[in-house]
Amino acid sequence: MGASGYTRRDDTRPLIDYQDLRRSLVLGFAVTAITAVFATLVVSSDHGNIGLLSVAGFELCLAAVLAVGRSLPVWTIKLAAFGVAIAVIAAVVAFADPIGPAPLYFIWPALTCGRYGSRRDARLMMVWFCLTFAAGLAFAHDAQVPVIMYASVVSIVGLVLAIQHRDTQELAEAASTDSLTRLLNRRAFNAAFAREVERSRSADLPLSLIVLDLDHFKQLNDGFGHAAGDDALRAFADILHEQSSSRDLVARIGGEEFAVVLFDTDLDGAHDVVNRIAWGLRGWSRDAPMRLTTSAGIAMREPDTGSPSEMLVSADRALYAAKEAGRNRVVRVGDGAARELARVA
Repeated sequence: MGASGYTRRDDTRPLIDYQDLRRSLVLGFAVTAITAVFATLVVSSDHGNIGLLSVAGFELCLAAVLAVGRSLPVWTIKLAAFGVAIAVIAAVVAFADPIGPAPLYFIWPALTCGRYGSRRDARLMMVWFCLTFAAGLAFAHDAQVPVIMYASVVSIVGLVLAIQHRDTQELAEAASTDSLTRLLNRRAFNAAFAREVERSRSADLPLSLIVLDLDHFKQLNDGFGHAAGDDALRAFADILHEQSSSRDLVARIGGEEFAVVLFDTDLDGAHDVVNRIAWGLRGWSRDAPMRLTTSAGIAMREPDTGSPSEMLVSADRALYAAKEAGRNRVVRVGDGAARELARVA
């Protein structure tokens, strides 16, 4: 679980548009190439002109490839953004004569990685940056006090990367979590659920979806006020969090409707989780203004009809059946199993 909010692994990262990153790279490589060409025209240097022009030519070629590469895999776009960009700037540092502000160009991949990269990407980028920048300075013709320059630029780039990554994570959390319960919201859940379904299909492992609803929640709101209702929603979110593992997805997908995705869990395992949740809610309700129960629908991914939308429809229908049967019940549907109706816990 994440430290701030009940989220799993990196599933609260912003829903990254890597095509936007690709377009940004096209512009960035083109601008740095033009800057390098302009530098060779302004400053005549036998040491640097051929090298800078070679770097500029490589950048223009890379920009052209990225411009037409709408179907490039994500890993190639990230490699260009966090790896190749740093190597190119290090080459500029090596050939520029004088070096001038060239090392500050490293801020560009730092900002990019902070916006689009994971923590692992950021760590790898910093290691690669430190190595390539040191190599660039070692070959530089005009490096004045290289140790001080190296330490200063590394500190600036590391600070920029940390601040950008923190701000991006905060924005991502605000966009992906429900403000009341700190669970995933519907939009973030849909994206994360789709990833889990694909992961389950690739690994050929079961995946179960539980959709739960608090019974008679409107009576609690009408009889005791919205503050009591909010307390119940937060308490139920805590119970869901406590009864799920770090591998699971937990979300608030409606007013009093919640979802739990259980990886490598079959119907029996999901039913056990529902029972534990019901017992937890029963314990909390002892001190609540009114007794609350929960109804649940369970669907499991099937080999031929296991899309996220189909699973949600199945689980919603099962939940509706549980409500119609008198509430405080669970209905299981999935993987060829007969529909089962039973009281919760």
